[in-house]
Amino acid sequence: MAMLTGGSAQDESGRLSMANGNGMGNLPNNPGQGPAGAFTTKPASAIIAPVPAGGIVPRQPAGPALSPYFSPRELALDEARLIWSEKQREAGTKGFQWGSAIWQSGIILAMAEAYRLGDQPETRAQLKGPYLKDWWESVKGLQQWDDTDSWLANYVGHPMQGAVTGYIQIQNDPRGRLQEFGKNKGYWKSRTKAFLWAAAYSTFYELSPIGDAGIGNVGHPVKDPGKKGYVDLVITPTLGLALIVIEDMLDMKVVWPIEKRTNNKMVKRLLRSFLGMHRSFTNLLRFKTPWYIDSRGPMNQPAIRYSQLPAAY
Repeated sequence: MAMLTGGSAQDESGRLSMANGNGMGNLPNNPGQGPAGAFTTKPASAIIAPVPAGGIVPRQPAGPALSPYFSPRELALDEARLIWSEKQREAGTKGFQWGSAIWQSGIILAMAEAYRLGDQPETRAQLKGPYLKDWWESVKGLQQWDDTDSWLANYVGHPMQGAVTGYIQIQNDPRGRLQEFGKNKGYWKSRTKAFLWAAAYSTFYELSPIGDAGIGNVGHPVKDPGKKGYVDLVITPTLGLALIVIEDMLDMKVVWPIEKRTNNKMVKRLLRSFLGMHRSFTNLLRFKTPWYIDSRGPMNQPAIRYSQLPAAY
């Protein structure tokens, strides 16, 4: 239970937040709010009261302009302002998290190559011979557009790979992960960086010594001729970016409007997870729940977008 004295609020974790006399600070849409930045000077006995079973904290009325209650939404908004301020601080002081981004991309690469080695006998057979020489010959086999893979692999599977690796870049960028779909410059700058990361990953996956060219010698002129094409290098990041933008758009145009109208946590989780499946998968790489969204409040609180709140300080 928050202890409120002298216009300031201290929660159970020890954090201190400012208040305007209604326990919410300078929050929008609050009918009891006084002038921005104003503090109350009422004695503690006037505003401290026991918490009833219903979860509403009553207090003595301090005047006609002040609400006698701290509603659950008011408390959630006050907490959200503190979280938003911390996220803004990180965005302004921390740079791109290279270590975790490379580690997470490495996990994706290891999963892909483990699948190839486990499922494709021809890939295991190609490991015989001079490794580096065969790798370089396979790289030189890149001379045409098509790589003889199925349409499903080239135009569905590889774009999904591009979306996952693009979201890896986004979630490791303190600024980019707070961006929401729209016409703003920050969003498109962030997603352009995601495209470049996906392109770099795709190139590494296709042509590096620990990628397709090295493990399995895909495209080798003798061992595996005609199977190394430009199609994957181009389609993976471009259609991957398209999937990212579509998911971001669905989040703003479909998921968010529904979240504002329901308190059903299961509905929210399913919508976020299935309409944002590539973001959901990459969340697991940073040990977050699939339905986690950096720009939104906790699932057990009223629907909140941090970007619609002012900073706490």
